[in-house]
Amino acid sequence: MGMYTDGMSAPKPLLAVANSISIDYDFKNKMLYWSDVSLDAILRAHIQDDYTLGNPEKILDEHIENVDGISVDWIHGNIYWTDNNLREIGVAMLNGSMRTTLVKTDLDEPRGIAVDPNDGLLFCSDWGKQPKIERMSLDGDPTFRKTIVSDQTQWPNGVALDLHAKRVYWTDAKFEWISSILYDGTGRRIVHEKSLKIDHPFSIAIYEDNVYWSDWKSYSVNFANKMTGEDLKTIYNGPNTPYGVTVYHSLVQIQGSKRCVHQNGNSSQLCLPRPLEIYRSNEDPSSEYVITVRAFNSYGIGQPIYKTATTSAEALPQKPEVTSASLGKLKAIVAFKNKVIKQDTLPGYYDRPTFQQRQNLLLVGPNMFRCDNDSKCKDNSWKCDGDFDCIDHSDEMNCTTANVTHRCRGTEWECKSGEQCIHGSWKCDGEADCPDGSDEENCTFTCKPDQFQCAGKSCIHASLRCDGSLDCTDGSDETNCNNPCNMNNGGCVHTCIPLPNQKHRCECLPGFRLVGNSSCEDIDECLEDKHVCERPSLIFANRHDIRELKLDSMQVARMVEGSRSAISVDYDFKNKMMYWSDSSTLRRAPISYNITPEMQETIVSDDIKVPDGIAVDWIYGNIYWTDTGVNRIEVSKQDGTMRKTLIDSDIDEPRAIAVDPNEGQDNHLLSQIWYLDYLEKRVYWVDAKVHKVSSVDYDGKRLRNILQNDNQVQSPFAIAVFEDDIFWTDWASNSIKTINKISGKDYRQLATGISSPMDIHVYHEKVQISGMNHCGQYNGQCSHLCLPIPTVNAKGKRYSCACPNGFDLGGDGFKCIQVGK
Repeated sequence: MGMYTDGMSAPKPLLAVANSISIDYDFKNKMLYWSDVSLDAILRAHIQDDYTLGNPEKILDEHIENVDGISVDWIHGNIYWTDNNLREIGVAMLNGSMRTTLVKTDLDEPRGIAVDPNDGLLFCSDWGKQPKIERMSLDGDPTFRKTIVSDQTQWPNGVALDLHAKRVYWTDAKFEWISSILYDGTGRRIVHEKSLKIDHPFSIAIYEDNVYWSDWKSYSVNFANKMTGEDLKTIYNGPNTPYGVTVYHSLVQIQGSKRCVHQNGNSSQLCLPRPLEIYRSNEDPSSEYVITVRAFNSYGIGQPIYKTATTSAEALPQKPEVTSASLGKLKAIVAFKNKVIKQDTLPGYYDRPTFQQRQNLLLVGPNMFRCDNDSKCKDNSWKCDGDFDCIDHSDEMNCTTANVTHRCRGTEWECKSGEQCIHGSWKCDGEADCPDGSDEENCTFTCKPDQFQCAGKSCIHASLRCDGSLDCTDGSDETNCNNPCNMNNGGCVHTCIPLPNQKHRCECLPGFRLVGNSSCEDIDECLEDKHVCERPSLIFANRHDIRELKLDSMQVARMVEGSRSAISVDYDFKNKMMYWSDSSTLRRAPISYNITPEMQETIVSDDIKVPDGIAVDWIYGNIYWTDTGVNRIEVSKQDGTMRKTLIDSDIDEPRAIAVDPNEGQDNHLLSQIWYLDYLEKRVYWVDAKVHKVSSVDYDGKRLRNILQNDNQVQSPFAIAVFEDDIFWTDWASNSIKTINKISGKDYRQLATGISSPMDIHVYHEKVQISGMNHCGQYNGQCSHLCLPIPTVNAKGKRYSCACPNGFDLGGDGFKCIQVGK
């Protein structure tokens, strides 16, 4: 599908495809490339003058299983791709010939990929057990491989490059943000989520000053300013989930000359460029002297073009092969034992330091001037340019306004080192963006009248002060607070919201309206919002697959296929992820149809035997499960990390489990199957032995027997509740059944002929009620797990810090310490 980047025209279908995920193009040759996971192939088609596509051609369909990302090298005529299932990065010529595996080691679940053929670099995301962003060589040389992002990223998806600024941009669906970092792994920034309503970003593209991305949750394609996150616009909002996105324009693919490692003058050979030496990762540690040449463009961005390391000054090359044409200002930098001892402009060439000149770099060349107090010659064009090139600063003396030039734009700010320009809004924003940190020097931090200033000088909205959630990194917004919601819930029937100045207000749960200042009454959602009245669907496990039953049409569709023994299932509606147990593993995948094993992620596989029940905490991002094989209940983050055993004593064959994160509690039953009504705070269960459906309040009061009937309740396995109805699976009749949850009447069989129906859940946005995450933006200052609790503890918190197995909680109650250390 194609559209203009301003969103002023309707999207135009280009070609009907089965299941396209990633997309890229070759502008010069007018060819579009894409991956199709249903065909297990990479295809291409010619882009016609009217922007329609010619007949598609398969270029790769063997040894292709799950290609999540592709990227075209438009200079050397290659295509690169990531294969999530094979855990590798491949490369071939654009016609699919000369195919080879480029990288196979240390890849878990590679996804996004982008190439810079001019620099010979490849960048990819990996959202496996150790999520990361890596920089690699386009020729596969392992000495250039480097992880540039490994912290503060969980689900890195799409990757895109700003070829001019030498920055890598990527999306993170877990943190719901877009980030960027320089090629060398420095200068990391976030396109702040406060400016962008990012729900589940997938693919990403960069063009001029904007960043574009597709979003799975909102079914949209959006763009915003790539530096500030402002000027957010949605250019597509449709019924289908958008996947790969790219900007089609000649300026995106900057042309350059070929630099091949193995070509031998034969155009049929695979031409793989080698990166500039500056990017080599495994420098000899015995090297004492390092000389680097950087080319600075008109924006002050220094691009490394030459680097060598030696053990002595005499071994430095006398004349490095450096071409200055159209590269801008050249600067040579000499370092001794990682300390810069000299840097000068390089208009011609330099002589290596002699024994007496080790601390100096002698430069010579035409059209130059000499500094006043030393023998250094400088290029005439750099006199009075606003940058100190002479040690004595004589090149910037006696300058007038007319002859002083500046490298940075009017909207930019120049770092003190003079080697980089940053956006003006980044000056004094509380985050160091210049390599020397000069953008955060001599700053006076003041907040707006409607903001609160944290102890660390950052600003947050005043409404976040004393709201029960940590919003300042130092937690200062929750100190010296008298929270009126801590006593009797502020008198509110449902939710108490703290306000500044020790005030509060009451709010009602979805499906209710506020009456007076504290009471709530039920409303008819159909009259208020027609969308709410859309019929839900049922998701149920069936051992060999997981299916969906649409209650409006009674149609059944397969969601997960190829399971060995799928028993329990749950989901996270906001993040559109489904979780299930399969034999002795826990797995997950984005909610979709026909999810093959190659599209699934195993999140727990070690030391787990019979996970009969799982429950997703959609507010705090955790998952709980029971294991009847080892008689325990465990918890971890939704990606399977930070695993902790919650209960392993006084428990015998735990089975079903459900959580209410708004109440901060998990509930479990041993021999019965049950479900929670989050609005009415009631537990519903079925008892297979006495053939009965019952319910009770969270506190065990007001027991109600809803239905007891040997013919209707035969051999139930799992139960679900939504609005006025109860649904359950039944082994004896191989069916799904339903009754009214109040009267026990209106008995029906919704689906029959289902072999061994297992767990069941109602899939609808109103099932998982949104609520406050008391751990806040900074995880409650907990080093690992932050778990909700039902009542306020002695510290006035609605959460407690917990540690994964093998760690103990330290005396401060926040930090986990590894056992034995």
